[in-house]
Amino acid sequence: MRSINNKIIFLGTGGGGSMVCLQKCSTAGFWANVEGVNLYFDPGPGAVWHIRQHGLIPDDLQGILVTHKHVDHTADLNALIEAVHYQMTRGGWNFKDYQVLVPADVYQEGYITKHHQKMPGKIIKVQPKQEYFLKHLKIKTTKKLVEKPYYKNKLDEFGYQVSGKKYRFTYLPETFYKKGLFTDLASELIILNAMKPTGDYYQQTKKIIKEISPQLVLLRHWVKKSLEYGIKKMARKLAKDTKVRIIALADGDVFDLTTKKISKK
Repeated sequence: MRSINNKIIFLGTGGGGSMVCLQKCSTAGFWANVEGVNLYFDPGPGAVWHIRQHGLIPDDLQGILVTHKHVDHTADLNALIEAVHYQMTRGGWNFKDYQVLVPADVYQEGYITKHHQKMPGKIIKVQPKQEYFLKHLKIKTTKKLVEKPYYKNKLDEFGYQVSGKKYRFTYLPETFYKKGLFTDLASELIILNAMKPTGDYYQQTKKIIKEISPQLVLLRHWVKKSLEYGIKKMARKLAKDTKVRIIALADGDVFDLTTKKISKK
């Protein structure tokens, strides 16, 4: 693969139980290189395989970040920890040079096995509105998010704002709107996980975008109903309703933080 400096590689743009089963869109998550630091977000099913297929090397990762415990965000978490640890490409073990950031329930409920808990240099159980540092990057968690009302606020779910010397973006997993939840997320670029394209789900997404008011939203996490509706149609409708530039991502899209343009791998 060509240079990945300051690029976000969307190995997967699918999400939800329907896409975990169908795999019409990959559920692998995405890789971000920010000023030379390599991060991986939400390693769902197929993450390690897609990393290799795109010519990326797990050995190069300095951070793995998980937003919440659902299988489309964690299924390959142990596999990716192991891939980084064993350094199969370069031959040698990596005991200390990477961190794993997860909500507390991901750790406490055994989503990382005891065997794999020993591998990273540090596992951080993130808390709301806290700042963490990975190399020179500042990683700030959002307030606790609300994935769906029937979880009754028991799901630990957070977004991440990543800030370097020059570049910054915020990644928000699928979440419901709550007044004031997003008011301090001043980012020009938002990576937003979409929910269903119609009804109240659509209204929730629209409210989130309006409250943050970024310059650009990269939309992903397509479920079966999103594909049936049309992801570009959904992006156009959101752009019209929010007056914000919105791009519907597809598997393999590469976003350049410098040019603000999308290309393929």
